[in-house]
Amino acid sequence: MRAFLAGVRIQFWLIRRQPDDLLTLCTIPFTAVIMLSVVIHAIRPDLVTNALLAPALIGLWGFSIGLAGEVIESERWVGTLNPSLAAPTEMHSVYFGRIMAVMGLGVIPLGETWLLG
Repeated sequence: MRAFLAGVRIQFWLIRRQPDDLLTLCTIPFTAVIMLSVVIHAIRPDLVTNALLAPALIGLWGFSIGLAGEVIESERWVGTLNPSLAAPTEMHSVYFGRIMAVMGLGVIPLGETWLLG
């Protein structure tokens, strides 16, 4: 559990150091407004739920593919992925903590679109 929390702390520190990774959070409300305007203009009130759900899933997918994939890619690029996986200590929980921190941030677009709706 200690390694998992260390991974979460490291990832939040890295995201705070590079705030451009959070740009998705700024674009999701605009995407939701565009989707809602298309649905309302087409006079399809039955698709409003889909128009609100789509940007939330886009944001979640963007975080999971973009940032969580970047966690593994950056470790591989630096050259620390293979030695850390071959180390006698359990490093999987550190990487799992880093990826779960990113996925926790990926839930924020769900709240944004819910508030917008």
